Amino acid sequence: MKLPKTILDKLIPEAIALIRITYIDSANINNPIIISSTEKGYANAFGANMVMNSPLMAAILLENNEKASKVYSLLLEVLKKQNPTILAPNLSTYLESLNGIINSKIRTDLALASVALKMALRTFPSPKNAEI
Repeated sequence: MKLPKTILDKLIPEAIALIRITYIDSANINNPIIISSTEKGYANAFGANMVMNSPLMAAILLENNEKASKVYSLLLEVLKKQNPTILAPNLSTYLESLNGIINSKIRTDLALASVALKMALRTFPSPKNAEI
């Protein structure tokens, strides 16, 4: 599947903005945003699980991992940037509402959201790479 670069170029900055909002330390907004390698791995794993299993299975695996909750919610928010008509409270509910009919456009949108989030997360340091 070839992903449109123009859409990724638009989604990555939007994903970065969503990450900043999600991870900002409200007590001290001057603290740098540091995202663990584990959380970055959840974004990577979603794409792989989506290809190997199904989008719904990948969503359920991520949803059931409490440590992945921020990444899971960010993935849905990035997807909503592409398709503002999505009103579901979480990704698995959205995918379940499709009654198993996940066409190529939906798969492409999910892949774009996943790749954009993955690339956006890479712009933030991990604790071992962060200068504290």
